[in-house]
Formats: sequence, structure tokens, C-alpha cells
Amino acid sequence: MKSYITLTAMRNHRFRIAYRRAAKERMEANARCLVDRVLNSPVKQGIFVSADHLLVMNRRRRAGTLPKNMSEENRRMWDEIFSIFDDFCAKNPGVSLTEAACRVVSGATASRFYISPKVAMSLVESGEWRVKNEKY
Repeated sequence: MKSYITLTAMRNHRFRIAYRRAAKERMEANARCLVDRVLNSPVKQGIFVSADHLLVMNRRRRAGTLPKNMSEENRRMWDEIFSIFDDFCAKNPGVSLTEAACRVVSGATASRFYISPKVAMSLVESGEWRVKNEKY
């Protein structure tokens, strides 16, 4: 099972790869516009939360106890994840919630990278996007 740190590293690595590809294609003139374009592009296997965390958050959602201080970015991410999860459960009624969560986090495509523009720019400005290893 992957930890939060591993999932965050994978997300950041995939963002760096997407940024590098977009930069090679010279899709935008400046880094900020390129970051915005990359952030708002679909991400295959882009649900970077663990199945355990999805199940906990789903339980909290159903109980009405989701954190009130969630950032707007985080709330949009969870809304999308819950939508994908609910659709999967509706289409596969015999599947357990645990199996559904595992399938969603391992195979769903997110509509965008859920990274704040500030964090994305710091990844770009650090030069870490120049990584050669694309193992994730």
C-alpha cells in the first residue's frame, strides 16, 4: 500500500513529466501559462489518495463530518473523487466498497492535477521538473 508521502511524490513526479513534455512542445510562452495548462490537463491514474483514505473520507462524507477547513482545491478534488467513486459503485452494485475504492484509486483519470498553482510553480522554479527518470 502506498503512503501519503509516496502518493504526493508520484503526483509531483507526474506533474514534472507533463510539464517537461509541454515545455518541449513549447505549448505556452511563459512558465506560468504553461503551469496553468499542465495543471488543468487530465491525469491518467490521477487519483493520488490511498484506498484507505478514500474509504475514511467517504464514511465522513456520509456522516456529514468532512473537515470544514478544507481548501477550495482540496474540496474540488474530493468532490471529483466522490463522483467517480459513486459512479463506479452504481455501475457495479455487487462490488464491496473496499474493492471499489481500490479500483478507483488505481485506475481513474482525474480531470486535472490537484496541485495549487503556488506549489506547481515552486516545483518548476526548483528545477526538479528536469528529472530524467519517468518510472511513475
